[in-house]
This record gives sequence, C-alpha cells and structure tokens, in this order.
Amino acid sequence: MQKFLLSKILLSTLLHLYLKETFGQSLEVTDTTQDGISSVAEQSTSSAGLPASAKAATIAVVTTAAAATRDTTAGSRIPTQSTTASPVAVPSTKQVIMPVRFPGDEAAEDQAVAREISNREDVGSGGSDTLTIEKTEEASACAASVLERREFVLQNNLTQLGVRSAVQFEETLLIFTIIFVSAMAIAGVYKYVQSSFYEEDESLDSTFDAGGNVGSGITASTLVSQWTWAATLLQSSSVGAAFGISGPYWYAAGATIQVLLMAIVAYYLKLHAPGAKTFLQIIRARFGSRTHIIVMVFALFTNIIVTLSLLLGGTAVLTGLVDGLSPEFASMLLVVLVGGFTLIGGLGATFYVSYFTCAAIYALIVVFVLEVFYNPFDNVKNPFHGAGGLFQYISCWPGPEGNQEGTWLTFYSSGGLIFGIVNIVGNFGAVFVDQAYWQSAVATKPRRAVWGFLAGGMTWFAVPFGLATTMSLGYHGLSSAQGESMLQPGEISRGLVVPLVSEALLGKLGGYATIVMVLTAVMSTGSAEIIAVASIIIYDIYIPYIKPFKTHLAKGYCILCEKPLRSSSELDVTCSCPSMEECSACIKDDEARNAVDHIVKPIFQCPIHAEYRDYESAVINFKSWAIIYCTLSIIPVLWPAVIFGEAIGLDLGWIYLFTGVLVASAVIPVYLSLVWTKTTSSGVSLGSLLGAVCALIAWMTHASTYEGGLSNFMANTGKSLPMMTGNVVAIVAGGLICAVVSYYTKNEADDEELQQWNSTRDIDNPLRPWTQLYKVEFDLKPTGRWHDRPPLQMFEEVFRTEKRIAYWFGGGISIFMVLVWPLLMLESVVQDQGRFLTWTGVSQAWTYCASLYIICVPLVEEVREVYGQYKLKKQDEAISVVKPFVN
Repeated sequence: MQKFLLSKILLSTLLHLYLKETFGQSLEVTDTTQDGISSVAEQSTSSAGLPASAKAATIAVVTTAAAATRDTTAGSRIPTQSTTASPVAVPSTKQVIMPVRFPGDEAAEDQAVAREISNREDVGSGGSDTLTIEKTEEASACAASVLERREFVLQNNLTQLGVRSAVQFEETLLIFTIIFVSAMAIAGVYKYVQSSFYEEDESLDSTFDAGGNVGSGITASTLVSQWTWAATLLQSSSVGAAFGISGPYWYAAGATIQVLLMAIVAYYLKLHAPGAKTFLQIIRARFGSRTHIIVMVFALFTNIIVTLSLLLGGTAVLTGLVDGLSPEFASMLLVVLVGGFTLIGGLGATFYVSYFTCAAIYALIVVFVLEVFYNPFDNVKNPFHGAGGLFQYISCWPGPEGNQEGTWLTFYSSGGLIFGIVNIVGNFGAVFVDQAYWQSAVATKPRRAVWGFLAGGMTWFAVPFGLATTMSLGYHGLSSAQGESMLQPGEISRGLVVPLVSEALLGKLGGYATIVMVLTAVMSTGSAEIIAVASIIIYDIYIPYIKPFKTHLAKGYCILCEKPLRSSSELDVTCSCPSMEECSACIKDDEARNAVDHIVKPIFQCPIHAEYRDYESAVINFKSWAIIYCTLSIIPVLWPAVIFGEAIGLDLGWIYLFTGVLVASAVIPVYLSLVWTKTTSSGVSLGSLLGAVCALIAWMTHASTYEGGLSNFMANTGKSLPMMTGNVVAIVAGGLICAVVSYYTKNEADDEELQQWNSTRDIDNPLRPWTQLYKVEFDLKPTGRWHDRPPLQMFEEVFRTEKRIAYWFGGGISIFMVLVWPLLMLESVVQDQGRFLTWTGVSQAWTYCASLYIICVPLVEEVREVYGQYKLKKQDEAISVVKPFVN
C-alpha cells in the first residue's frame, strides 16, 4: 500500500504539471520552505499578462539586513565582479525573485519577464531579468555563518557573476599538447604490445575489434569513456543546478540502465552473430538492403548528434575559461585532438587511451569531491568548511517552484521527474543505435562482454551522480554565500556550472582541471564515434555497395569458391576452403613477405586466398582514408552549429533532449532484430520510420501550443514537456509498429530458428573465422574448412550462465535504479541535515569505489594478460630452439 501511495504521488505530480503547462491553467501555488522562510504565490495569467506556458518560476531569494544595500544592477551579467561604486539601497520590504527555468525555455520566458518588468515601478536597473515582489517576512532562518559570509562578500566586492576567463591561451595550448602527446604515446604503447607479444598483423578486422578478446576491465573503462560525453560532465551538473538533488540522480540512473541492459544485447550479439563487426551487418543479413539502409541512416544521425554534443560542450567550456579563444579555433583544436591518435591506433588504441582518460577524469572528480565536502587544505575561497556547512548554505537558498516546499533538498521535484523520463527514453536511442557501444561488445567474448557492460554501467553511474551532486550543490552553496545566483539560466543550460564552481573554489588550477576533463572526455568519446562511423563506412557501405568482393553472391554460399556452406541435399557439393591459419600456401606467402624488409612485398600466391587477401589489403588502405574523411567531415557538417548555435539558441540542453525524439524509434526494432525470429523487414523499416514521424509530429504539435507557436521554434520545442512527449512517442510507437507489422507479415515457412540465425552466423571473415577465438571454450579441432562452427545450441549451453547474469543483474539493477530507489527517497519530503549527509555520503562512497575500480582493475588485468602472453611467447621460442637438436 505504501509503494502504491508513493507511485500515486509521482503520477499526480506529473499530471498536475502536464495539465498546467499544456492547457495554460492558472494554478496558484504556495511554497513554504521547511524553516518557514518564504511563501510565494504564482501570478495569474490574467493579472500579470504572463501566459502559463512562458512563465518563469519565481522564487523568493533570501535577503538580510546586511544585504539591504546590495546593488540592484548586480543582476546584469556584464561585470564579473562588483564595483566600488556606491550601491543602490533596496528597501527592506522588497526581495529579489530569480527565475528558475528548464533548459531551452530561456528565449520565450525572457520576453515574458521583460513585459512583466515593464509593468512594475519598483524594478531595479533595466536589462535585468529579476522581478521584485512584496516580502512576506524577514529572512531570519539562515545560520549566522551564512549571514556573515554574505556581508563579507558584499563589503569586499567579491560577488562573482559568470565564469571568468582565468586561463591564458598559451596555457591551454600547453595542456592540449601534453594531452595529445600522451595519447600518441599510449597509442604507440598499444602498437608495440600488439606487435611484440601478440604478433598480430595489420588486418582489417583487428582495427575494428582489437583482436576480439579484450578484458572486462578494459571494456568497462572504454564504455565509461565513451559514455562520458562533454554533456555528461557539464549537463548533469546543469540539471542539478536546475532541479536540486534529484537532478544528478535522474541523470545518472536514466543513462546507466542502458549500459546495463546492453549486457543482454552483447550476449545475443555474440550468440547470433559472433563474427559481426557492426550491428547493421545483422540487419542486412536478416532483412536485406532496404531495411539496412533505413537503420543505417538512424545510426549515422546518432553519431552526428553525439559528435555535435561533444563540440558544443567542449567549445563552450574552452571559450568560457580561456581568455581570447574563439569558438572556431576551439572546435578546430578538438577536431585535431580526436582525429590524431584515432588514425594511428584504431580501436585498440582507443581502448588504451580510454583507460588513460578515465583515470584522469575520476582522479579529478575525487579532487572536486574532497574540496567541496571537506576542504582539506582550508581553502579561503571555500566558505563551507565541510558538508554540514554546505547544508546550512543550501537549506536557506530557495529552490525552483516545481520542488516541494521550494527547496533544493527534495526528491519531490516535478521538473526532475520529467527530466528523468526524457533522459531514460532518449538515452536508449543514444546507446542502442550508436555503433560505438556495439563496438565494445564486438571486441570481446560473451563472458567478458557481460561483465564489462555491468561493471561499466555501475562505475559510470559515479560520473554524473558524484560529480553533478558535488558541483551543483557547490554552485547553490556559493550562490547562497554571496546572496545572488552566479549564473543566468541560459549560462546554466550551456553547461557552465562545472567550470564556474571549479574556478571559484580552486582558481586557475580549477580551470586547468576542467579543461583537462573536457579535453579527455571529448578525445575518448570523439575517437569512439570516429571508429564507429568508419566501421559503418567500411562494413556497411564500401564492402557491400561500392566495392564488393563478389557481386550477386547468394546467402549461405562461400565468398571464396561460391559453393554452398551447408548441404541441402545429398547431391550438393559444399565448400571445402580452409582458413588462412590452416592453409600451407598462405603460410609460405607470409614467410616470403616477412623475409622482405622494404615496402614492396611479394604478391600472394595461394590459389584459394590470394585474391581475397589482395582485396582486404585494398580495403585496409581505404580504412585509413575513411578515418581521415570522418575526422575532416566534422568541420563542414558541424561547424555551422558550433559557430551559429548560440545565435539560434542551440545548446547542450536542447541537443541532449532532442536525441531521443529523432532516433529512439529504432531502439526496439533493432533489439527485436537480434532476439526475435518473427521480426520482419517491413516491421523494422516501418517501425523505425513511422515511429520517428509520429514522434516529430507529437513533439512539434505540443510545442505549438505555447505562446509564439513554432515561430519561436528553439524555445518552445526545447521545453521539457514537448521533449518528453516526443521521446515517449518515439520509443513506444516504434516498438508497437514493428511488433504488429512483423506479426502480420511473418513468413510461416521461414519460422525455423536455426534458419533465421544461420544468415547472421555466416557473417565472417574466411581468412580469420570467428571460431579461432573460441577454440578453448568449445574444444575445437582443425577441420580444414573455415566455416565449420559449433552449433547454436552448444553456444547457448556454454554461455548459459552469462545469459542469466545479464538478465538478473542488468534487468534487476535497472529496475532498482528507476523505480525502487526513487520511491524510497520519497520517505522524506525535505532532507534534514542527517539525511543530507547520508545522501552526499552515498554519492562520495560510490565515487571512491568506482574510481578505485576504474583506475586499478583494467591496469592489473591488462598487465596480467600481457605478461601471460609474454610467457607463452618465450615458451614457443624455447621449443623452436630445441627442435633442430631433437631432429
């Protein structure tokens, strides 16, 4: 019964806000903080002339007798520090109201607030978006230390408004150079390890699967680095600055469950298509070219959106922190950083560099956590002196209207709940339709893939949860310490909370730390996106459509000899081609080529594999150009958004929420393609396309109900409720249409499960078939035929435990994060100091444990792997030396 009541509270809160925003009802809301600080009544649309769809939630900012002489022009964000001019006294019967808005609402609301200001005679300096109303009571609930700090800031002109450009251009170039050189060195280490201990050649597949046996620790660190966008570091804290303690949690939980559930997807990928290098190859093998092209468009759109998010976030931070750095040059630095080492090392170098970036990011997060909650070095810029002091500052700093009792310290937040729904739905598209995350599953075996995704999800949770909780609470505490918000809503939406707090507390060192975090995040995620797009270009565009090895080759036939792989009758002559490893002619070719040191090598002589090896060499040459093309294409495709984004209102908040509207309709069709034998080509195609059309229509229709309609496109479409509508419609409509159409168009004659998955298990490289990776697991012996593989039932039996782990842990933890944990948090309406210390303690503990795992486990695991390979190589060398004497 208690859980039912808690669920009812969540749904009623969401419905209340939905009706209010959609139908423009004038609802009078009175918010009283726990300590009885303030009471705010929302103005009626008829009396204020302010439509409900565009109103900013106004919250009474606590004032004191010492703050009665504050400069009323301080709301303008032009100066970065208050001047020494005589302040304008504010009557003690007034108080300042700061608008609290959802990301994307700024333009329309600024216009509405401007109209409201023009109707008031007691407004301060023009150009400020602050309102003044009658104060209901004196702000007497703040602790004495808080009041003293505000007076100290006022008297010493220490008010900070906006991010200061504390880092010089030359210093930024030095940081960039150090990171770039370090990445190059790590890529070189990877190349050395592979060539010295694993003796792997420069094959096409090794570029995109890193050998296919990556450890679970490296897989986890790679997933963390790929999923740690610039938006993760920046936007998660912006959400906390907008909604309070619920914001970081909903960001973290809403984006963690997709990685956890990808453990299930990774298992099925390895079960049904162990040789696939992209998930789009499975679509093409099952459903043909038409459906393949449709889903590929969705995948490429996802890559473009993610890369755009990286550039916008990185550019915003660099231009905000670095003095004299233009957006054009900042984005060019990011492009060079991303493309440089990706070209050298391929996916393997990305795995190694991902560990380096993860270690740096987690170490810096720990530094921020220690500084905000403990102030271990008695930093004079830090007014909190511990978590208890931080609570004192935040508890008397008013929160947004949508939060219960107008406080930041509550999970009863309608805005946070809406963001959580949008975040959950939208991130399914950003993960399930992004080849970068499938790449991690491609590069390892089922057991390591499942544990890698589970560990990656649990450790990544600490990035937005730990960092955003720390930085957003630090932001509110610092704002309370000076009695005025340090950022405008538009600046918060641009992701400037992290750079502001780091710079305010740590000065120039904080600026350095933020730049390092953003550059490493952009580098690792950007390189993963480039590898993902390059793999799509190679395996899904160039090989099947532009330069296929064999044209008009039917399914189930050998690409080398064009004979059937499986016999359908006793008269069939099946393929008997060996793999390159079992071919004596190929061994002689390799010996002859290895004996030559110069660039020109002897041609391949093998009568079976020579032609295909020449073809693969040509594709390898094109691979390098494909990576270069992908890197350079960022400039003409994405630069306009970077340069003109601010002018049109395009920011991280809008992009982040829009992702699901555009691509989430393909999530369920892609998943069903991997697990359901009855899925059809028509179901996947129509589900993806019509789901996206329905989502866009619902999104824009809802946005058109706000003032200005679609003529005020960026502001109205960026509101939370239209974004929620579009995201939910996308994933629900796409899944329903796919399931229904597939059910009515399924081919009864083709309903055998084995026949369904033979086409996907045939995705393979005849030179190095995927069975070579599973010799130990299945005790495979040489058969002389490259396509001989263990049956599907044996594969399921061997990896049955991994399937159960993926479902129980991936599904169970996901349910706990999005349902059980939030319901438990509704036990208290507003956190007192004890609950606040417990909550922040949980975020700190999670951060410390995740940092310990991500820094230590991948390193130990990889050193152990390399040392084991080194011992095997020494044993082989010893055997080769002894053999001549034995003979």
